[in-house]
Amino acid sequence: MRWSTLCVVLLGAAVVGCESAPRLTQQQRAVEEQFINNRLTAWATALNNGAQDTLIGLYDPSPQLKVVWPDGRSAVGFDELEQSIADTYDSWDMVNYGPISPQVDMVGPQVAVVTFRHSLDIRFADTRRQVGSGHTTLVFVKGETDGSWTIRHQHISVNPVRGISGR
Repeated sequence: MRWSTLCVVLLGAAVVGCESAPRLTQQQRAVEEQFINNRLTAWATALNNGAQDTLIGLYDPSPQLKVVWPDGRSAVGFDELEQSIADTYDSWDMVNYGPISPQVDMVGPQVAVVTFRHSLDIRFADTRRQVGSGHTTLVFVKGETDGSWTIRHQHISVNPVRGISGR
């Protein structure tokens, strides 16, 4: 009985001692959240201004990158992202994308998930227009060498437009 209790205590201590990611202090968390909010603002500004080079620079240049656009198109990897951004701005004449109350969840010192509602107004090159709202999820990762936050995963969904019934 003594040995089993000792084994459980030692095993518990080993698990606690092997925690893989150091925890952020409250001050460190606040600083990282501000960096991420600044990157989110830069991303939304670049998206609205059609600043493709700036936009591309805000994504993680890795093969694990995954992006889903409001129209459902997706890109996997950095090469596909570059092409999808070019294709997007070939079809969009104007976009007004507005994040609403973003919430930053610091998953660890090098990963953060940002979720928020958004408003969206797109005028297409063929004169169509899409006005709506939806939800966005962005997963940011912190670079090991330069310490900058980049987007690893993006999912922008749009709520379906509801028709008005005349009955």
